[in-house]
Amino acid sequence: MQVFTIVSIGVLGAILALTVRQFRPEAGLFIGIATGALVLLLTMAELTGVLDALRALAADYSIPTEYVGVLVKIIGMAYLVQFGAEICRDAGESAIGSRVELGGRVLILSLTLPAAVAAVKAAATLLRETAP
Repeated sequence: MQVFTIVSIGVLGAILALTVRQFRPEAGLFIGIATGALVLLLTMAELTGVLDALRALAADYSIPTEYVGVLVKIIGMAYLVQFGAEICRDAGESAIGSRVELGGRVLILSLTLPAAVAAVKAAATLLRETAP
């Protein structure tokens, strides 16, 4: 199973980074980044199935495809922001990692705002139509 491969790479990368970090701290950081990137690349293949399922769900329930696109962007942004923030923390820069997360939250909010406004408008329309 792919989960064993991913976990094995993660554990081996962590052990290697910990060992190398004793002698060259900057090399340990790069090993951690490379390990994380490799794990992300291995999981990218699985995203195709997730995207296909989201598209099928959107088609079944007549959800506009732009909402699915926004959802995929938000998920991708969340993973990338988390990855970047954790790299900052691994480098000993917790404050920078927190700012990366804050920036990601603001960007995600800006992406969700149009969908939220559309949902509120749709709810208001339904309430007006069903009001006695």
